[in-house]
Amino acid sequence: MGAPPPEGWGRLIDVSGDVIVWRRGHEKATVALRGPLTAVLLAFYRRLPLDSPDVEVLGERELLEFWLARASF
Repeated sequence: MGAPPPEGWGRLIDVSGDVIVWRRGHEKATVALRGPLTAVLLAFYRRLPLDSPDVEVLGERELLEFWLARASF
């Protein structure tokens, strides 16, 4: 995997403004989904439950559930 880029491995989706913006980086967020890339993607595609031991939800789980219920990939 190598050394992380200067901005980190994380991705942030910012819904605080008029438009949704995503950026690379690692910073405090309302909710975070952490785990191996495959597990995170499976959770985003709703193929892995958020209570799986392969992923960790930090912060407001309800917001993540709300977003996943309405997002389509």
